[in-house]
Amino acid sequence: MLVLSRRAQQQISFPNLGVTLSILQVRGRIVKVGIEAPPEITVLRQETLGKTTGQPSAVEAFEASHPGTASSFQDSTASDDTTAARDDAEHWRRNQLNTLGLYLDVIQMNLDCGETEDAKSVLETLIANLSNHNRKLAPTLTSPAISHVNDETPIHVLVVEDSDNERGLMTVLLAKYGFVVHVARDGAEAFEQLQQWAVLPDVILMDMQMPMFDGLQALQRIREDVRLRDVTVYAVTGSRRNQQDEPVGRGWDRWFAKPVDVEQLMHAITEDCAKTRAGENRIAGQGVGACRFS
Repeated sequence: MLVLSRRAQQQISFPNLGVTLSILQVRGRIVKVGIEAPPEITVLRQETLGKTTGQPSAVEAFEASHPGTASSFQDSTASDDTTAARDDAEHWRRNQLNTLGLYLDVIQMNLDCGETEDAKSVLETLIANLSNHNRKLAPTLTSPAISHVNDETPIHVLVVEDSDNERGLMTVLLAKYGFVVHVARDGAEAFEQLQQWAVLPDVILMDMQMPMFDGLQALQRIREDVRLRDVTVYAVTGSRRNQQDEPVGRGWDRWFAKPVDVEQLMHAITEDCAKTRAGENRIAGQGVGACRFS
């Protein structure tokens, strides 16, 4: 306990707490004290807590009737914080691995197309930006997937991703497989585009953690819209899947965890489109042709 002697009109400040005690008046053995504190700090007289009568305070009474509650709550809070921090770290790690893997896939695809200068440029960017990341991920692509349900109608894909790097790299890979690619930077932009288009994309690749609408919010809007609800939507994300959060009925058509197996993704798009397409080009406007950025 810190004991301080103060006269009337003097103050005692606790700057870290935002609390100031003011000695307003001193009369014999009675001292009038004013207390300034933030609104979230409750200030009570001791007798209000029942201690002068020997009765337990409200807090003490609750803890007595619920033994272990306080410690359990603290443990639960600490556990929740630890889990959230671990999930954030895992999400970040998966995004970094996915970016690295996409860079490597683009390099491999450029080499397969004979575009050595483009491959060199991407490689230099990779070395400059990701020199401290794990380079053990090797490109696994062997040959482009079949990107047309038939020879006349290309598959159209909408990529929804807030990371410029990942969006650009995924666009290149999809285009090199022969898909026509459209892009959106977040769920809100994607939903706006879908409402404006006369016809719809074959597949939407949706990240989860994005500004404006996140992936789950965008999916819910899509499934609630009569015209959009049957569009094929894949989650492509570093987040963990929680099916309880998904819309009742049809949620995600597929879930791809980052780092993404690009070849598996391309085959899934082709396979699903072969099952669901009516044979005509279903998207308005121009997208990205093969071997071109968006």
